[in-house]
Amino acid sequence: MLLAVAALAMTACSKSETEGVAPAAQTKAIGFDSHVNKSSRALSNASLTKFYVSGAYTTPTNSTPVQIFNNEEISKNGDLWSYTTEPRYWIKDANYVFHAYSDNNLKSEKARTQGDAFTLTDYLVNATLQKDLVYAYKTQQGKETGNAKVAFDFKHVLTKVRFNFISAFPEGYKISIDEAILFNFRDKGTFTGGENCGWNETADRTADDVTIPVAVTATDLVKDATAVTSEYYMIPFAYTAQNVRFRFRLTVKNELGEQVYQNYRTASFKPTWIMGNAYQYNVTLTGNAAGLQKIEFETDPNMNLDDWTTGTGDIEFSFGTDVPGN
Repeated sequence: MLLAVAALAMTACSKSETEGVAPAAQTKAIGFDSHVNKSSRALSNASLTKFYVSGAYTTPTNSTPVQIFNNEEISKNGDLWSYTTEPRYWIKDANYVFHAYSDNNLKSEKARTQGDAFTLTDYLVNATLQKDLVYAYKTQQGKETGNAKVAFDFKHVLTKVRFNFISAFPEGYKISIDEAILFNFRDKGTFTGGENCGWNETADRTADDVTIPVAVTATDLVKDATAVTSEYYMIPFAYTAQNVRFRFRLTVKNELGEQVYQNYRTASFKPTWIMGNAYQYNVTLTGNAAGLQKIEFETDPNMNLDDWTTGTGDIEFSFGTDVPGN
């Protein structure tokens, strides 16, 4: 069984200006706008309807952050984003730091804010918690007038994986895959926001009972046919050993429809799951990988085609008129 990987990279945390967003209205009240990075997204610009903001400011005379937003819900109404609590206003020359996230349009109980710092502490990703998580970070300086809305450019901050089965069995054979499962991965991490946001690799665990059943429809695949599983979110992590395992049941039928093999196959691998990347693992299935033994031929090591055995018996010939007839 050959396990190869293809990755689609997405941009990581940044405070760069947003793309594709119309100029925001100029106002003294603090307002918000959004954009979801387009690469391999689950939440999209259209499906993002709520995000949650934490924000604080410092002034030239006070370096202690003053918090003005704490996990505040920002909702979409048409093309506009707004919050329902009392408005907050810009302060001239104050330096603002804003963090925003959306846990698949939900508020996360793991969100923590202290001053201008933001974390998602002990965030879980497992079989029952499969949600797209996006995050944005923005700094902005207050003006007396002409303040633009805080324009968030959201990025995906989890890793996304899927598996693509490829049948390399010969013509006439059909294979089926079921009972696929991904297990022994890290399901918990702490995300720290900011310009260089990332995951704390010490606050997670690996255990055999951490599993995700992988949905796949693969019945009677013929030669060169493929079947792709559903996609699954994972905590970004660079594994240092082949701890992560992928198992599935493989059934093989020959050209007569007879089942010639059925068993579980397991692959162990050492992924480097980078935040904001989507990975497709290509699983090439052959008879060899299934443990089937190919019928092969060879010559006997004692074979000797160079020698002939000398024949025995009457080898005398008679020539002349006295040779009797038959």
